[in-house]
Amino acid sequence: METICRQLPFWHSFGFDLLLALALVTVPLWWWILQNGLP
Repeated sequence: METICRQLPFWHSFGFDLLLALALVTVPLWWWILQNGLP
């Protein structure tokens, strides 16, 4: 567990924020597709 805690800042600085932002964008997009059907 200690090594994981030490690596958390590493993951946070290497694209974790980008991954979270990508998820926040794609989830509403998939919801819209499920509601309206595929084009």
